[in-house]
Amino acid sequence: MAITTIHPITTTVDASIAYITAAHKTEELLYVDSFECGIETAAFDFECALKMTTRGGSDKGHLAYHLIQSFAPGEVTPELSHQIGIELADKLLGGKYSYVIATHVDKDHIHNHIIFCAADNIDHMKYDDCKRTYYHIRQLNDELCEQHHLSVIKEPKGRGRKYNEWMADQTSEGSWKSQIRRTINTTIKRSHSYEEFIENMRGLGYEIKGEMLDGSNGKYIQFKPQGKDRFVRGYEKSLGAEYTRERIVERINEHAEHRREMYRKLTNRPKMIDTSQERFQESPGLKHWADKQNLQTAAKIVSDSGNRAQMTAKIAELEQTIKTNYKAQLEAEHRRKDRKDVIFYGEQYLKYKHTYEYYMNCPAKDKERIFKINESKIIAYQGAADRLKAAGIDLKKFDEKTYKAYADQDKADQLEISQCETARKQAQTEKSELESKMKELDKFMGGSLYREAQREQGQDQPSKPKRGGDAR
Repeated sequence: MAITTIHPITTTVDASIAYITAAHKTEELLYVDSFECGIETAAFDFECALKMTTRGGSDKGHLAYHLIQSFAPGEVTPELSHQIGIELADKLLGGKYSYVIATHVDKDHIHNHIIFCAADNIDHMKYDDCKRTYYHIRQLNDELCEQHHLSVIKEPKGRGRKYNEWMADQTSEGSWKSQIRRTINTTIKRSHSYEEFIENMRGLGYEIKGEMLDGSNGKYIQFKPQGKDRFVRGYEKSLGAEYTRERIVERINEHAEHRREMYRKLTNRPKMIDTSQERFQESPGLKHWADKQNLQTAAKIVSDSGNRAQMTAKIAELEQTIKTNYKAQLEAEHRRKDRKDVIFYGEQYLKYKHTYEYYMNCPAKDKERIFKINESKIIAYQGAADRLKAAGIDLKKFDEKTYKAYADQDKADQLEISQCETARKQAQTEKSELESKMKELDKFMGGSLYREAQREQGQDQPSKPKRGGDAR
């Protein structure tokens, strides 16, 4: 779940950007990015765009906007939060507005700060800050959360609820519409098919109309609980978009798929039977069966993954793989960050170099006219040249070939980041699976079944090992 707020900046853009890009809040600027501007020169870049603006939006006094996107504690990693923040900025601003994004990781709840220029670089228009655009931000935010499988605050679309319904929701009773929603939600989770859902709802005393999927008995599905004299339609302006006939079917299928996936994970995971329960102690036959099952499970674990010492060594190896790939990924990300100004400003420098040289070499009488025509390009070139010098670039040697070498190195680092992340996640999954197997094996080794296992292998009965002993 993520919530968003936005407010305008009317003064001190540089101070606002300095705050959101503070090193101690962003893992030494690891989670800071920008679009169509430099991080250090964003205030200057914004000013250049604002000077080009000829048509105003909702407020001509706004220099920039500060958008905050906050996630629930523990729901996202810094990397995922930063990725979602960039996706939100790109979808909202459509590549027209310059922005700086910083992900703060110094609090329990990870959150993104996005500061974008109030003027766009394409049409030279001001951003229109109003209710409509804010609701658009919320919609984009919710869509991104759903795409990344995060929780979303669901609200009925269309008209708002009546005041008496809202007041009723604040009591322990709840309004009768809210009760219908809660009943539908619960029944969806308990149903394996749409037909079963209808039967379960009727079993709870609900009358239902319009349930046919082809719409032959009504355009909308309708529900009437016991004690009520009218039906409530399942559509956007009544119960809400989550309670239409089509959406109910989708939600049932989603829950069914989730249950199947959980079942696959549980059935594929080796698990020992706990024979310390009373029912096993009271039934020798049942205990003997369970002991045999546990012996087979332990044998399969050892066959698949080796003995405990081998699994311990493999886990240590996987932990090292995780650490190595994480370190390599961080190093590549830092290299990309160090190179970012050269990539961005290098392109800008080369793009407008010809225009700047033409302006510098033109006759003195034409300079003012040519400057007015090419003002934005000349200013952009000068700003890019300053940033490249600050990055230690020798402008006399900086050409298309040099820029291409930087760009190629950047692509190589991008590929390395992707490969390291894939290897790290794969190793993490393997490690979790091995730890689960070792835990079950330890249960077996710590019980009386160890002696039976030794007997079945034709060995003498050794003394009972300590819990967690080596399975050899």
